[in-house]
Amino acid sequence: MANRHDKWFVINVLLGILFIAAGIAVIVFLIFERRTETDFIFWTALPIVSITCGLFFFGNGFVHKVKADLSRRQSSRRSKSDD
Repeated sequence: MANRHDKWFVINVLLGILFIAAGIAVIVFLIFERRTETDFIFWTALPIVSITCGLFFFGNGFVHKVKADLSRRQSSRRSKSDD
């Protein structure tokens, strides 16, 4: 049976991929679209924040994956020792 860490792993990894892809899409948009100098700060901060959030969610997802594997391993050891 899947525990809650398995669910959070999938959700966080998908969010991470989404944010990273959005950051890359903004960078590609900026390469092909000329922006004025007044928009420079916003259009520079947007991909930085997006990619940083993506890496955070991606890393958080893998932490949940490790927690799920450890709890699964611990429960299988308990069931073997009870026999």
